[in-house]
Amino acid sequence: MPASGSTYSYASASLGRTAGFLVGWDLILEFAVAAATVAAGWSGYARSLMAEFGFHLPAALAAPPGAGGFVDLPAAGIVLVLTLLLTRGAREVSAANAWLVAVKVAIILAFLAVGLAHHRGRAGFMFVDADVM
Repeated sequence: MPASGSTYSYASASLGRTAGFLVGWDLILEFAVAAATVAAGWSGYARSLMAEFGFHLPAALAAPPGAGGFVDLPAAGIVLVLTLLLTRGAREVSAANAWLVAVKVAIILAFLAVGLAHHRGRAGFMFVDADVM
């Protein structure tokens, strides 16, 4: 039995193998639905990024089936890339995570640099009474 302390382990040890089996598959279904929802959200960003470069997918290939499309190819591509990354192993996932964190920090620092370059010294003091100053 896995000793990770997961819900599956607890259900299997306390309620039996059948309950553990059901809980394990329920977790897989939950993760699959959550991943599909996130991928559909990221798909919008991917489509807008592709549009910036002049690449447009037909509506049937760029929208989820509930929104009139046939298949959401950007979402499927995102799920495929992340699945391939996760199957590569912990070292590659850790390196990708470090790279993404570095990109996020660089974006925040660039935002602060641009903001400080356009900062006017007394811009926030108009809300303070003159007596306090």
